[in-house]
Amino acid sequence: MKQLFFFVIFVFSCTCSGLGQTYSEYNIEGDQAFNKGDYVGALGWYAEGITNCDQYSIKKLTEIWKEQTQIRSAMRILMPRCLNCLTKQVEKEEGTEAIEAMLLLSDYYKHGIGTEKDSVTADFWLKKHVSSLGYVTDNNNTVSDPETSTAHQSQSIEPVLVPEKNRFRFLLLYSYSPTMPFGITMGTYRKYGIYFSARTNFSFRNNDYDCNDTKVLNYNKKQHYAYLNNKKEWNNYAFSLGTIIPVFSDCFSATFGIGYGKRKLLCQLYEYEYTVDYTKDPPSQISWCYNQDSSYKGILLEIGGMYRYKKIIVNGGIYSIAMKDLDMYAGIGYLF
Repeated sequence: MKQLFFFVIFVFSCTCSGLGQTYSEYNIEGDQAFNKGDYVGALGWYAEGITNCDQYSIKKLTEIWKEQTQIRSAMRILMPRCLNCLTKQVEKEEGTEAIEAMLLLSDYYKHGIGTEKDSVTADFWLKKHVSSLGYVTDNNNTVSDPETSTAHQSQSIEPVLVPEKNRFRFLLLYSYSPTMPFGITMGTYRKYGIYFSARTNFSFRNNDYDCNDTKVLNYNKKQHYAYLNNKKEWNNYAFSLGTIIPVFSDCFSATFGIGYGKRKLLCQLYEYEYTVDYTKDPPSQISWCYNQDSSYKGILLEIGGMYRYKKIIVNGGIYSIAMKDLDMYAGIGYLF
């Protein structure tokens, strides 16, 4: 049973590589060896995480490099690979993983881990890390909160892992669906979030009469008769309010929404005087009727996903109005 549990963890971890590494089997085995003082054995396990750029593995290898100087020679190949992984992670520009990678890079260049010592580059990544947390720095690497900063409140900091500062992010997307091609989605989130969507086909035609699939129901002109032709037009609109729930790190999220929607079918009809033959003569008037049989409205339910790459967001999913249809939607937008 224990082996099966570890196998499930390993498969899930491989699937999520690049979207946020989970606590994998090699980290569990590495921690056990580390706690026993078997640092060489721990190196072997943590090294497996470098293939996936597992940041936890990188942190533990960095800790061993700093504290166990006697085995640094065995880490000459590993640490440059860690440096390469951290460089890739900061290219994401946002998220806890990227921010912590900035701080680790500062440490690597400060101590010459996997590279030559470079105080200028170390200071650059330290300032980059601090600014990503919403603070400001001066030329002496002094950090302060911009809202409460005074000369005596500023303090020098050492490179330690600091959690990402909670802040709201705002998103705005254009949304498309086959029956409602004009849509907008806007929202805000920290880790979890909410969004609002509105869609329409920008058809707002009014109806003159009511009808069903076969005839006009309330036609009351005594000197005329009405004839339904095959031309139809939909007036569609919908809106929804939903939640954003992270699935893999903060790159991919699931979305669930509920709202209201309406699909109104309008059928075109020709009006003729009784003295006119509709097969030969043009109609005296063209009107529209509201098809009560085919139109519907009600609760909208939707489910989808949202993927973020740096500042770009794409989403997609399906929705249904009154459980009478099933439509898809997709969108692209920007994260502020």
